[in-house]
Amino acid sequence: MTRRGRCRPANPYPTVYLDAAVLVLETVFIRRVLVHMGFRGTDIDDLCQVVFIGAWRSMTAGRFRPDPAMPLEHILRLWLVGITWRQASHWRERAFRRREVLRWNPWAQVGEPAEEADPRHDAREALAALARLRRQDQRILMLAAQGVGVVDLARHLQWPLTTAVNRLRRARQRFAALLARREG
Repeated sequence: MTRRGRCRPANPYPTVYLDAAVLVLETVFIRRVLVHMGFRGTDIDDLCQVVFIGAWRSMTAGRFRPDPAMPLEHILRLWLVGITWRQASHWRERAFRRREVLRWNPWAQVGEPAEEADPRHDAREALAALARLRRQDQRILMLAAQGVGVVDLARHLQWPLTTAVNRLRRARQRFAALLARREG
């Protein structure tokens, strides 16, 4: 229904059912759209499957009704871009997609320090930055530093898992920002 309570007119064009092979042939196009949207690596492979399944379900439900006057390949690609955009927006909001990427050797990216730093000085700066954080952020970071996992952290603080993950991430970001200010 529209804003004023009237129903939108139904699409006057007939439903078109295509073979699954036609959708599979558009996989390269879907991958290019996903790369253009900023996805990389295994996300593209997984999202291609999600888009294909979504397009197939939509087509078998009778929601593919192209204008017969336009070329079918052009209409199909426009329709697939819409499905890809919708699936990608849902994909980015899923909790299992928000994760930290661990590196085998993080110091390889940074390189060796130029001079030997005083560990006591670094510890004092870290404690000063920690003291400037909110109590809740201090508590979360202290539990994480003691080796408490995110699942146990959520259980201990009686939060949903996604809330615990997000608050730990934000606390780490705030702590890192405070450390960066003290160094700069």
